[in-house]
Amino acid sequence: MVLGGTAAVSDAVLAELNGLASSGATRVAGPDRYATAAAVSAQAFSPGVPVVYVATGLNFPDALAGATAAAKEQGAVLLVSGDAIPPATGDELHRLAPRSIVVLGGVNAVSAAVVQSLQGYTTGAVTRVSGADRYDTAVQVSRRSSSGGAATAYVATGANFPDALAGGPVAGAAGSPLLLVPGRCLPGAVRTELDRLGTTKLMLLGGEGAVSASVASLSPC
Repeated sequence: MVLGGTAAVSDAVLAELNGLASSGATRVAGPDRYATAAAVSAQAFSPGVPVVYVATGLNFPDALAGATAAAKEQGAVLLVSGDAIPPATGDELHRLAPRSIVVLGGVNAVSAAVVQSLQGYTTGAVTRVSGADRYDTAVQVSRRSSSGGAATAYVATGANFPDALAGGPVAGAAGSPLLLVPGRCLPGAVRTELDRLGTTKLMLLGGEGAVSASVASLSPC
């Protein structure tokens, strides 16, 4: 499954991938990031999903933690522009008819007006999950999705997206949370959450340049 248009992944790459899979390669894309997210959701989910996580499409950290929780809860992730619900996102929400919606991030990421509008797409609750910064927001997502604790937690840098993007769905499928760190130290909120989770194993995503050994030794920020 190749995500995005030719500006993201070229047809040449698609053709090469097609020869590497017995069932071939398929492109899933829309005219923009919002429509691509909606197309991915339409490919994967039937109506009546338990939850849809909604994040801003203008930055990456909130969606990273939300994707892990969504994978764990068998829900979708859709994007908004921050102060509006793009038509493709609205159409997919109508189709999905989710039992609940979780909004990721504070009002600077997703406005109060968008949260109010989202209520029209579900008969259940629309809940905002946010923290003081990207690290704390990931902690709050973990508290919601892993309320009973987790023996293993995945940790990735919050300064960039590739490692957490690749590892997030794996963490979700394993029933583990994804937490973000600055790279060279452990924020207090993350340490507190690891203690609450009762975590005995950390899966650090990326090399030393992304997450240093000091994080594994729980060095505080």
